[in-house]
Amino acid sequence: MACDLLRLRMAVDAAREQIEEDWRQRYRIAGFKVPDRISEEEMSNEDLNAQARNMVSLIAAQFNGA
Repeated sequence: MACDLLRLRMAVDAAREQIEEDWRQRYRIAGFKVPDRISEEEMSNEDLNAQARNMVSLIAAQFNGA
């Protein structure tokens, strides 16, 4: 059972990473400056908050038709 859960977790993580990379590519094509993926372990709280604010503004811009 634990092995199946581990495999499921690995599959979900791999899918999430691919989806994130696809969205980063879409935003780059749209003209936004999007940084490469940064490991959460390497980020300070301030950097994580700045990244979250940036992502919210990108999403808001998408919904506002910008």
